[in-house]
Amino acid sequence: MQSQCTPSGAVVPAQVRRLQPAAGFTLLELMAVLVLIGLLATVGIPNLIRAKIRAEMLTQVKTLRQSMAVARINAIKGGQPVALSMQNVGGVGTLVAWVDADGGQDFDSTERVVGRWTLRSAFSLTDDSEFPMYRLGTTSGPLGILFLPSGVAVVDDSREMGAGQGGIVLTDLKGNQFRLLVYGGAGTVIEQMKNPQTDKWDDSRNHWRY
Repeated sequence: MQSQCTPSGAVVPAQVRRLQPAAGFTLLELMAVLVLIGLLATVGIPNLIRAKIRAEMLTQVKTLRQSMAVARINAIKGGQPVALSMQNVGGVGTLVAWVDADGGQDFDSTERVVGRWTLRSAFSLTDDSEFPMYRLGTTSGPLGILFLPSGVAVVDDSREMGAGQGGIVLTDLKGNQFRLLVYGGAGTVIEQMKNPQTDKWDDSRNHWRY
């Protein structure tokens, strides 16, 4: 039988060494870790999914607000009307803002684009039934807003300059809806979320569907 010296000089028989337990996790410890991981996944993953849905929607809302702000600022600074289309125009994107130099409110390649924004394919833009959005050019034109150099805008289907309010509705695949109301007098934008329980719009952001 072979023996081995320890650091202190004592001799440990090989038979004794074989009886020492090997280092590592016991079955009970592994089971406890697996249970903990399962609990974390059960609680954490749904929260991550909810956070992702909220973040994606609010990002698209921010994009809409940004497009309106850029269009209005360019109209004031440039001294010319700027049209913002909220539908696909000429294959150049979902949201397009351009200097409406000829007054036709119909985008063409000769007019200067001041901004382009593309919403994700999981989101759709529709007219608001309560406050119908202005249609560029004619009553059958694309949904949009015409910003004037004075800072006022044409925003609703009454087609009156600097008056009224027009709404555009953003919807995701879960049925969550945000409405952006644009006031013609000052170009002010108000965000509202639809409450699926009451089917009404309010200023809360707590009506999420997951």
